[in-house]
Amino acid sequence: MDLGKPRRLDFATVRELCTYFDRNPTRASFCALGLLFPQRLELTAQQVDQRHRQLGNLHDLGGWLYQRGVQCGTDEVALSGLAQQLWDHLLPLAFPAQPEVTAEMGNS
Repeated sequence: MDLGKPRRLDFATVRELCTYFDRNPTRASFCALGLLFPQRLELTAQQVDQRHRQLGNLHDLGGWLYQRGVQCGTDEVALSGLAQQLWDHLLPLAFPAQPEVTAEMGNS
């Protein structure tokens, strides 16, 4: 399923999402879905960002997005079909290949 163009996330959020996945794959996947493709959960980017700031962590945001997903028909079964696309997008951003790192050296 084509989700469309994902939102751009800052490196810290991407990295935190990827490391959070080891602790709680379901909540982390709902976080990734809500942060990258908020429209899939019938939300706007602003709504997700505001809630993230209010809650202050991915664990609570994941719980809220999980609940929101269930309300709009994206439960764990539906998420399982989307999860690979989410992580295929996020992992290279969080852990870039050596040539990408080398190419960026000195650009900051």
